[in-house]
Amino acid sequence: MFQYGGIGEAFKKIYGKEGIKGLTSGILPTLFRDAPFSGLYLMLYQNLKTGSAWMAPITGDSSLHFLCGITAGCLASMITHPADVIKTKMQLNSTKTTIWSTSVGIYQGSGMGGFMTGLAPRMLRRSLMASLAWTVYEKAMKNIGIK
Repeated sequence: MFQYGGIGEAFKKIYGKEGIKGLTSGILPTLFRDAPFSGLYLMLYQNLKTGSAWMAPITGDSSLHFLCGITAGCLASMITHPADVIKTKMQLNSTKTTIWSTSVGIYQGSGMGGFMTGLAPRMLRRSLMASLAWTVYEKAMKNIGIK
């Protein structure tokens, strides 16, 4: 699809052909996806951790943090995934488009299910990365004596 020898070459070719707009394509849907994901993830993680604290003696702290992280990541991914689909479609579209027209195109082409295309890989990747990070963070804070 794309024929670039590296990041520098891609940057030059995209900027030369499309200008700054080519380098920022999909920035709004990315922000609509990432900011809510982070906020939702943190809220869900903290609530799950607090609500399931009674399980810590059974599962162990690290396992509990990992499970809370996976669950929070899956839920936050499901909620924010439509913005990810819109962002990806906008970035792959050779003609510049708007969030609205991209959304209409997805709906007309695939219905509501089109907004959930690719959910499983994203959910798996985001959830595993976030849960591992939180598990390590919680363990480090406990070992340092902060928590």
